[in-house]
Amino acid sequence: MGKPPDLKRISKEDFPAEDHPLIEKLAFPLNSHMEQVRNLFNKGIDFQNLNQELITLTVQTGSNSNPLNPLSFKTSLRNKVRGIIVVSANITSSNTSYPNQTPFISFSQENNIVSINNISGLSPETKYELLLLTIS
Repeated sequence: MGKPPDLKRISKEDFPAEDHPLIEKLAFPLNSHMEQVRNLFNKGIDFQNLNQELITLTVQTGSNSNPLNPLSFKTSLRNKVRGIIVVSANITSSNTSYPNQTPFISFSQENNIVSINNISGLSPETKYELLLLTIS
């Protein structure tokens, strides 16, 4: 990725004297905005700036490793969810049979409700607390 460009602030001295009153009114908001945008691109973008969210979901699997109950959650993302990544799968039951592979989620979305169709990779008869990263 390229380096953010140097910032040249707007200064009334760079303009004819008759324009100074107008430039004084415009310079502060424009200079502030340019600084904020430059700071974002200078390692200032964080999780909150991106169109993604973290969702915590409790899942109980049956003997076939599939969730026992239908699962869904409400998303606050501006656009349709394009992917879900399982960040962590913490076991919350007495069964300590850890997942044998990275859990993968198949889902569908209607308006702002995301329905989980299937979760592969979970151990049978285990209760999990899944931390999901949804990406738009």
